[in-house]
Amino acid sequence: MYENENAQNIRYDFDCVYLIKSLNPNHQNYCYIGTTPDPQKRLRQHNGEIAAGAERTKAKRPWKFVLIVYGFPNKKAALQFEWAWQHPYLSRHLQNSNYQKNDNTIKTKLRVLQEMLRVNAFGRWSLHLHIVMSLKDLGELVNPSHQVFDIGQFPKHTKVTQGSFEDYQRNYDDKYAFAYVNGIPREQRLAHQLKKHEENIKNKSVCYVCHEILALLNIYYMLGFDV
Repeated sequence: MYENENAQNIRYDFDCVYLIKSLNPNHQNYCYIGTTPDPQKRLRQHNGEIAAGAERTKAKRPWKFVLIVYGFPNKKAALQFEWAWQHPYLSRHLQNSNYQKNDNTIKTKLRVLQEMLRVNAFGRWSLHLHIVMSLKDLGELVNPSHQVFDIGQFPKHTKVTQGSFEDYQRNYDDKYAFAYVNGIPREQRLAHQLKKHEENIKNKSVCYVCHEILALLNIYYMLGFDV
């Protein structure tokens, strides 16, 4: 369970892909997709409140969150998901869909997301879709006669929730609480990955990237070192 006083002593892994929408009157239908370990901090960067916002989003400020997707097995998987969502017209997993290169409208990106969560390449992951804006506001972004997310068509292990970041800030007294609450302690993730690689080696499915490192770690364990 998340405890605010211990947050600074624990490194959390939280890889999410996010969708934000421009509130600029001249770019109301424009959206942006990115990846981040801390969505609340990233939004402040996009809006120029703190440094390091993406150059492409400066002219279309301010921005608000639509939703985020998380639960990826690792950062590489999150980046793969981000790229496919940004470039559906190039993704081999979505090649049957008629997407246009420069179509960055919110309606199209929501349609792409719904398709991505259904295809095996991404649907096999136990992903969590968290809608940040209100369901009423989300419904106004698309044709009211069409359901935005047909949850019945998603894999059963895909979880869908809704709630603002402000709720987390009030409940945990931390403006960046969402990543802490929903993240995985880094030590836990690394331990899981180490165990998985060890099992692969025992099954003679050798990982040529890490088997030498694991062999060295085993020597350390035998010698009594705490690594």
